[in-house]
Amino acid sequence: MNSIEHYRQKGAVRKTLLVIIAIVALSISIIWGLVVTKSEPVMVLQATPALKVTLTTVQRQSLQPYEKLTGRLYPLRSSALHFEVAGRLAGRLVEPGAAVSQGQPLLQLDRSDYADRLKQAQSEFNIEKQGAERDRVLLQLAQANLQLQENKQRRLEQLSSKNMVAKNQLDDAHQQVIALRGEVQKLEFSTMTANSRIAMQQSKLSQAQRNLARTTLRAPFDGYVNEVMLEQGDRVSLNALALTVVDTSAYDLQLQLRGELLSGLSLAQEVTVDVAGYQYDATVIALQPDPDLDTNTHELRLRLQGEGLRSGMLAAANLPHQRLNQVLTIPSAAVLSLRGESYVFVYNEGLVHRNLVQLGKRVGQQVLVLEGLQAGQAVVARDIVSLRDGQAVVFE
Repeated sequence: MNSIEHYRQKGAVRKTLLVIIAIVALSISIIWGLVVTKSEPVMVLQATPALKVTLTTVQRQSLQPYEKLTGRLYPLRSSALHFEVAGRLAGRLVEPGAAVSQGQPLLQLDRSDYADRLKQAQSEFNIEKQGAERDRVLLQLAQANLQLQENKQRRLEQLSSKNMVAKNQLDDAHQQVIALRGEVQKLEFSTMTANSRIAMQQSKLSQAQRNLARTTLRAPFDGYVNEVMLEQGDRVSLNALALTVVDTSAYDLQLQLRGELLSGLSLAQEVTVDVAGYQYDATVIALQPDPDLDTNTHELRLRLQGEGLRSGMLAAANLPHQRLNQVLTIPSAAVLSLRGESYVFVYNEGLVHRNLVQLGKRVGQQVLVLEGLQAGQAVVARDIVSLRDGQAVVFE
C-alpha cells in the first residue's frame, strides 16, 4: 500500500514540473515574438534654428587714450645735515620721527673753544678800532708839531743868513723837521690803512661768530627728523653726516616716459594718481623735453598732497596720450584672434562673414580699425568664438 502511494506522489511532482517548464517556454516564445515583430523607429529631421547674435556698428569717434605708469613716492624735500665745524657732541636734542620747525636746534657741539675764539676776535677788533682812533689823534698832533718845527727852521735859516745863529742850531732844526716828517708819514700810513686792518679784524670776528653758530645744527625747514647718526659725547669730524630731515607736506612721484606721451602733457597740468586704492590729484612740476641718452626716456615729476601718504608708497599715475579725433572703432570683444591675425564677423542679410582686419591701439573697451572695415558696417559685438564663416544668424 505504501509503495502504491509513493509512486502516485512521484507522478504528481513530474506533472507539476512539466507544467512549469511549459509555461516558461510559452513566455519566452511570446517575448521573442514581440521583439522580432517590433516596428523600427522613424527618424524625423528638424531644421537647426539660426543662432542669435548681438550686433554693433563700426563708427567714427574721438577718444582720449590713457596709460598707467608706476613709481614710488618720495618726500618734497630731504636734507642730509652735517656740522661745518669739528668738536664733541654735547647735546642730542631730537630723535627720529620728531616734528621740527625751521631753525629749531637739533644737535649741539661743545661751544667753549668757539666762544673763546669769538671773545679773542672781538677783543682784537676793539683794539684795532681804538688804535686807529689813536693814530688819527697822533697824526693831527704830529702834523701840528711839524708845522711849528718847519716855522722854527725857516726863522733859523733867516737868522743864519745874517750870521745871527750858529750853524749847528740850524742843523738840529733840520734833523727835527726830518724826524717829524717821518713820524707824520708813519701815522698817515697807519691812518690810511686803519680801515683795511679793521675790516680784517671784522672778518675774523664774523668768522668766529659763524663758527660759534655752527656748533648748533638747526632744521633747514619744517618737517620730521628721519635719522640721527650721532650720540652724545661722540667726536664729530668736519662734514660728517649727522642727521637727515624730510619735508612731508607734499610728495613727488618721478616717472620715466616714452616720447609718445610727451604730446599729452604740459607743465602745471593736473593728472590723477592712484595710491593704495585712493585717487589723488597731482600736478606736473617738471617735464624733461630732451630724452636721456642711455634710456631714451623723458623724466616726469608729479607733486601730490593728501592724507595717508608715506614715502616709498607705490603710486600709479594715469597719464593722457594725445587725443584721437574721429577714428574708426569697434568693441574689443568683437575681435577674433586666430594664428596671429585679427578677424571680425560682418553681418549681411541674415548671414555673418569672417573678415580679416588690421587693428591699431586699444583704448578702454574700444579698438582702432586701420583696414578691413568701413563706418556703418554691422559686426557681431560679442560671443564670436562659436561662429563660422557664412553662418545664418538672427540679431537681438
